[in-house]
Amino acid sequence: MIHLGTLRRRAIALGATALLAASAAPASAAVTYVFKGAITGGYDETGVFRLAGQELEGLGLTFTATIVREDVAGAFYDSGPGYSAVGGFGNKSPLQATITVNGQSFELGSYLGQQGQYEDANGCGPGCGTEQFIFNAQARQDTTDPVSGVTNFLNNGLLLGGNGVYTDFLPSTDYHTLGSLTGADGVDFFGELFLESYTLDSSGARTAYGRGVATLKPISMTVSGFDTPPAAVPEPASWALMILGFGSAGAMLRRRRLAVVRA
Repeated sequence: MIHLGTLRRRAIALGATALLAASAAPASAAVTYVFKGAITGGYDETGVFRLAGQELEGLGLTFTATIVREDVAGAFYDSGPGYSAVGGFGNKSPLQATITVNGQSFELGSYLGQQGQYEDANGCGPGCGTEQFIFNAQARQDTTDPVSGVTNFLNNGLLLGGNGVYTDFLPSTDYHTLGSLTGADGVDFFGELFLESYTLDSSGARTAYGRGVATLKPISMTVSGFDTPPAAVPEPASWALMILGFGSAGAMLRRRRLAVVRA
């Protein structure tokens, strides 16, 4: 499982990339990905899921996550042998996401959105092919009112994806070709949700706090909408730092698969 700290490292990598150049790729039609599955772990520290102080494992909770991706102008694109990826911040984020857990809905993606797709013919050893796709959406706010001195902070992250060994569930490395999937297709789904927020008064004392973490296990992903690659894609060298962010997650997944195969 990918630790949510990796989400922050991806954001840093993508932010560095943004300093290099800006993409002029035109927008494509919106595509919707709907994940459904179970909550298999986590902890509701303050009641964000209406379960304050409870471990989430074994409660029979389910979730529905909806991700809408559009290749907006100004987002960052990269592709090469074995991978393709898109990402961006703010109004250049290609993703908007919503997840509902135990009747509570949370919106993500207004700060950062990323999608990537990868294949490696030798990802788990010679002749052992691996493949994976990843969605990463984050919402972030850190503001202080100049009059009242009140600070509001929010940092939410959603990671969803799937990987496989010898399964060939991806038609290609192009993220535009990702279609509807279930476990019967050989995909091993994974996911995590992290929610944190607090309010500080003018003296710095905390007056409100919310925190919860959930481990997600999707059982299906349904895709709808017409999807085509953008007509213009910047040279891969221009976006090297962005793919490093996705690459760190890919390396962790490959190590996980290697451990499974060797076991």
